[in-house]
Amino acid sequence: MMTTIRSTRVKAPNPPPSANSVYDDTVLKPPGGSVSDTSDDTVGSPFSSAFIKRKNSFQISTFNSRTLNPLSRKHELINSAFLNHNDIICIQEHRQYHNESIKIENINEYRLITSSATKNRQNASIGGVGFLLSPRAYKSLNAVQKINSRIILLHIKGNPTLTVICCYAPTNTSDDKDKDDFYFTLSRTVSQIPAHNVLAVCGDNNAKLGPDVVKHSYHNSTNDNGDRLHDFSLQHKMIILNCYFQKPISKTWTYEDPNRSRHQLDFILWRKKWINSVRNFQAYNSMSSVGSDHRIATCHARISYRANKQPAK
Repeated sequence: MMTTIRSTRVKAPNPPPSANSVYDDTVLKPPGGSVSDTSDDTVGSPFSSAFIKRKNSFQISTFNSRTLNPLSRKHELINSAFLNHNDIICIQEHRQYHNESIKIENINEYRLITSSATKNRQNASIGGVGFLLSPRAYKSLNAVQKINSRIILLHIKGNPTLTVICCYAPTNTSDDKDKDDFYFTLSRTVSQIPAHNVLAVCGDNNAKLGPDVVKHSYHNSTNDNGDRLHDFSLQHKMIILNCYFQKPISKTWTYEDPNRSRHQLDFILWRKKWINSVRNFQAYNSMSSVGSDHRIATCHARISYRANKQPAK
């Protein structure tokens, strides 16, 4: 039996002609559409209950899985999420190709939500973004919306509503137009999120931030993607959590290349209005059994209604 819900998804305005290539040209379901395990572009949970409540702790993470093939990788991912109490994991490069615009899989009561990967010239599946939701988080799911092949978002019911955006940025060596299109689309998506929502933007940004732009930096210099990420955070009044807490260097890197050099490429940005709700942030080895060369980066939060201190005049 299909269940009707009220969706709080955000539909971005139509893009200008120069940005057509970065937006899906599909018709979204209207609010109150039917719920199913697959959808063209937007889905929601029939069990909606408040996820964010006073004194309730929760975790939001970002993780480039490199691939979730074969099936055993999905089970390793879910087992690690269960053991480490991960509520919402933003996933990049799952490389799952499917005909549905958004697909939901129920695996041991966890929900793996993916937008399809794309095919390259060799017909291999590449990219793909999505979420892994714990049973508790899925019960509060209001809506999921695919923006394009690199950006997907969800809304979680609570007081206030939680909006999480998962993104996968072009590499630093990509064409400037690809990077311009990505940040144009991401910026426009964020600008449509209600101002009162708790907002987290999580993903593999392929960015390096140096001491010239942030206080607690892992790298000695900032690359082009880092400049773009920093400008984006200032424009939308968001805090880059990787650089907000002073941590030992061993807890800040998120990627190890084939030469065993380590980098900080995966980030979580948090809306400044709700920064008092963030308790901790760091990278962990807890997903090592999945087989990725990235580490999971996790934000620990508990909602705080205390207003941020205003600077003295």
